[in-house]
Amino acid sequence: MRSTFVIVAAIMLVGCGGASTRPSVRTGDTRGAPAPEAGRLLAATPERFMEACRRDIQEARGAVARLTAPGARRLATHALLTTYDDAVALLDDAVGRSGIGANVHPDGAFRAAAERCEQAVERVRTDISLDRRVYDVLASLELEGQDALTRRWVARVLKGFQRAGVDRDEATRERVRVLQEELIVLGQEFSRHIHEDVRHLDVAPSALAGLPEDYVLSLVHIS
Repeated sequence: MRSTFVIVAAIMLVGCGGASTRPSVRTGDTRGAPAPEAGRLLAATPERFMEACRRDIQEARGAVARLTAPGARRLATHALLTTYDDAVALLDDAVGRSGIGANVHPDGAFRAAAERCEQAVERVRTDISLDRRVYDVLASLELEGQDALTRRWVARVLKGFQRAGVDRDEATRERVRVLQEELIVLGQEFSRHIHEDVRHLDVAPSALAGLPEDYVLSLVHIS
């Protein structure tokens, strides 16, 4: 089981190691992008994993607070875009490693911690997607000096806010929050039924004819 976890985690980490989701517009930004640490945290204790989860949530909320603070719109466009993107990257990294931990980690306590982290992060992501202040800041940006990729990225971000319901009334947005939380819990329950299922199917070797040899050998090894 442990070797299977390592292999699966290594493959999946390829998709959650990036810290930015948009073209680089970081001219003059000396802070740099958040450094992904999924591999190290997936090998840590559940307590350490949750500590990092809470830290990333706090930092993401801090970035949103800076983005929506009075006077923030006087900052350069690239600085505001970077602040927003850093918040999103922190949450994306946290939810990505949580999904891996919840589905393939061999320790039950760690899987439970990863599920709690995923729920907490998704709540914050929902809050941001429904935050009219964040939307208004991004929608008011002057993009004439930005390249085509950045302008397209901002347009897609704004459209995502609209699809999430940011322009709806408070009652509707609150209903969206409730539904999103229910969807996360249901999705985790669905995944849990799969990765905790110990049933298997016995097949004759001839039924594996045509499959890659290394894959067939791995099945024989698992059995």
